Amino acid sequence: MIYDFSEEMQLVSRMKQIGIDIIARKLHDYMKCEPIALKAIPGFNTNVESYEMLGPVFDNDFGMLFTFQMKSLLNFDLDPPKWK
Repeated sequence: MIYDFSEEMQLVSRMKQIGIDIIARKLHDYMKCEPIALKAIPGFNTNVESYEMLGPVFDNDFGMLFTFQMKSLLNFDLDPPKWK
């Protein structure tokens, strides 16, 4: 296997752009203020979205990890019967 650093950097750049495109679409949908968009992405804030490069791991795999803040989508109410 021949290691091609230039190709790796192109892939990383492409992965980063895909994540940025997703954030841009979320912002577009959120700014439309449609009830379904507000429900799907509550608490949307581009200031708390972040990314980082991961890898290389295992068989020289790598990728980008994007962190998105999602609020009010999970129900954290305790269900006592589940803990008996």
